[in-house]
Amino acid sequence: MIRKLLILLSLSFFAPILAQPLSGVYTVGGTSPDYATVVTAVAALETNGVSGPVTFNIRSGTYASQSFTLTEITGQSPTNTVTFQSETANASDVTFTSSTFTFTQGSQYVTVKNIGLSGGTRKIYINGNTYVGHFNILNCIFTNTLTLSVDSLNNINVANAVTQIAVINGYDIVIDGNTFNNAGVCINKSGSLTDNFTFSNNIINGGIMPISIYQGRDVTISGNEYSGNILRNIMSVTNSDDNLIISGNRFKANTTTTGLTLSTISGNYTVGTNLNLYNNFFSMAKELEVQGFYDTNIRFNSFSSSNSICLSITESSDLNAYNIYNNIFKNPYDKASIRAHMPATLTKLHMNYNAFRNHSLVIHRYYSGEGIESFYNFSDWKVLSGEDMNSKISGNVFGSEPDLHAPNSIVINGAGTPISGILTDIDGQPRNAVNPDIGADEFDMDPATFRDLGITLVTPASICDVSALQVLVTNNSPFELTGFDIECVINSNRGNFNHYTNTLAPGESVSIAVTGCAITPNTWYEELEVNVANPSGGIDNNFSNDRIILEDLFQLGPFEIGIESNDCNTATKLYIPQFYGMTQVWSTGAVTPLITVQNPGTYSVTITDIGGCTITKSITVN
Repeated sequence: MIRKLLILLSLSFFAPILAQPLSGVYTVGGTSPDYATVVTAVAALETNGVSGPVTFNIRSGTYASQSFTLTEITGQSPTNTVTFQSETANASDVTFTSSTFTFTQGSQYVTVKNIGLSGGTRKIYINGNTYVGHFNILNCIFTNTLTLSVDSLNNINVANAVTQIAVINGYDIVIDGNTFNNAGVCINKSGSLTDNFTFSNNIINGGIMPISIYQGRDVTISGNEYSGNILRNIMSVTNSDDNLIISGNRFKANTTTTGLTLSTISGNYTVGTNLNLYNNFFSMAKELEVQGFYDTNIRFNSFSSSNSICLSITESSDLNAYNIYNNIFKNPYDKASIRAHMPATLTKLHMNYNAFRNHSLVIHRYYSGEGIESFYNFSDWKVLSGEDMNSKISGNVFGSEPDLHAPNSIVINGAGTPISGILTDIDGQPRNAVNPDIGADEFDMDPATFRDLGITLVTPASICDVSALQVLVTNNSPFELTGFDIECVINSNRGNFNHYTNTLAPGESVSIAVTGCAITPNTWYEELEVNVANPSGGIDNNFSNDRIILEDLFQLGPFEIGIESNDCNTATKLYIPQFYGMTQVWSTGAVTPLITVQNPGTYSVTITDIGGCTITKSITVN
């Protein structure tokens, strides 16, 4: 009886000690740990609560099947935080496989950092049906081990596994500095929005749709870098609320599958829903789609699309304005840089200080209900809209894609306009406060490496000169250049390149007969363009002197006077072919292409072409 009483007294004495709230640093796993597994550590959290900051240092090793669910923690506060981390601060030293960490029912002030999670299952699940907030996922490595294809998102089990971090109804969520291998993040809504979500400074190596956000409020996506093979959308952000900020990212994807939009960003079609998209690289095969915001600010971005347009924008009922400034647009010559689903009035589209690779096709505009599509070259677009009056035709300014830095491009250097609040570029370098560069990259000119070939027309020397096409190529660089390409473009039909192996010293010129670009007499050319490019196999830093454009070109050449007599030989018809824009005067004073003469003799006709050039031809009628 006495022994039983002592045991009861002992238990009652030690029970408060065993149930004390956690505070301080605890070890998990390895030799003589405080907790053998992360599961037992979480159980202690839920049982005891916290009275101060708690850190679980997880020792190096691989941990299998360590799934847990953490609910609200007694004593949690901005001061009393909980951190799960690698003891070595190296995410490669700790790997959880076949494990899902679930946080729900009000768990807050939690950080997961410097650990690895691998396998074909969802790794971190924030299910805030009663809100989970103040949550950080930092410097972790997420690896999906499933084999993926373009259609993998159609399989819900695969889609869930690829989604390494899933958030439903959270607030103040930060995902920063992580690496996602063939994996991604999904933010969804079930009742309430996810508020104040930040996805920053992460590395995305492959995957299907690495960022998917549905109905988030005040979302920031910044400083992320894409690499590897992105099979579908690089990003999908739909029905966002308040402010969406996308800045400083290096987006890269090579998806070319028909019907797949590279990236869809849409607001919730209400006043006050704003998009600020700036200082990003978009190296991609398809376009970026934007719609549904009140104010849409697309500024200081560098776009390169290898297979499509760069940007698709749509006018919604609540749109206040599209403000598109200081961007570089590079895409195929047969595609417009921007497709605008907008009425012909274009009152809500404001564009200026942009740089386009292609002068012949800049805007493709159409609007349901009008039934008319319009395609505009650079000159016509400016006249029609009054926009882009300070914009440039820059050619290709990117030296080594998908890196979209634009070193030494004199056309865009200092050619932008300052934007309030955008004080640095994609690399964090200060922007020129008065004359910033166009695009995401702010750079200084380097005269020592400035590569520049210029081209001028030799023949035809005048509008009536019928000589073959010849140009003068000059090396304006401070160093020797060996080899260059000359492209001839006839009526927008591109691809006629010829390579020349000439070596040019600084300041030296060479006269080149342009092969493959013969001008056929009596043929009208709406536009004939000659470009010099690829000096020494590199980018020409000065596009402004790289091309010659001849419009409404017509070289008047030899022709024959046709003759036709009637059966009785009492009258003879004389006629000439009809050429573009020409007029004619016969020696008889007639001005029609066909005349009838009744007397023998010599008759002549003088043709004047659209440029005022003349040629005379005679014929003798017996």
